[in-house]
Amino acid sequence: MKVERGNKIERIDGMSVVSQDENIMTWKDGRIVYVADNPDINSGSNIFGGNSRIHNFEKDSLLAFAKELYGMKGKRSLGNNSKFSSLLNEKGEMHFWVNSGSLYGNSLGGILSLTKISSLVEGNIGAGTISFEEGKIVLKGKNYYNKELAAIYKKAGNNNIDEELLKKIPAGDVAAVMAFKITPETIKDLITMLGVDGLINMALAETGLSIDDIIKATKGDMALSVSDFTIAEKKENGNGQRRAVYL
Repeated sequence: MKVERGNKIERIDGMSVVSQDENIMTWKDGRIVYVADNPDINSGSNIFGGNSRIHNFEKDSLLAFAKELYGMKGKRSLGNNSKFSSLLNEKGEMHFWVNSGSLYGNSLGGILSLTKISSLVEGNIGAGTISFEEGKIVLKGKNYYNKELAAIYKKAGNNNIDEELLKKIPAGDVAAVMAFKITPETIKDLITMLGVDGLINMALAETGLSIDDIIKATKGDMALSVSDFTIAEKKENGNGQRRAVYL
């Protein structure tokens, strides 16, 4: 939301309020509360091609949400959560907290509802602190997983990436590299947890392979790289403007 000179500032229930489209920004007693309307964020309608909007919250509802946040106390406040309160003790310019289970749990509809894929996000929380240090943006984060997923990660333990794999990336103008390691046993545990092992084995049956065959064929080291971007050609569109095509 962009607040510009000339925006109308209203006083409502002790809050200073600026409204624009489906958003409101409020401030009161040195605090700012910003509320945006997105009621279908976890309904699955946008992710899986359903109706783009089912319903929306009007301005009076957004104001009610903001007012409730200013007055929230006791057990209803996230400040009583030890994981969140410990986050606030970290030094930094910005703290963030994402309840993944609540945010994405209901968006995994369609054919995915036949699996246990919701187990990947149910009860999970992501938290972190962003700070600016000597011209760098430093992010320190923590992830809290549900018991089932945490047990799989604990069983896997810590594993280092195979440096020899990185040496196989061709020399050149490398723009980005992402490398990670996940043990074959962990891959199988995740597939089993999601309840899709039967479906995958059925799909592989025509090739004469099984999940175990695929798992045995990999060490779990994976790397992706993006490199050597060049301008291949320039074309003119219908408006006479030139555009570059990158490869």
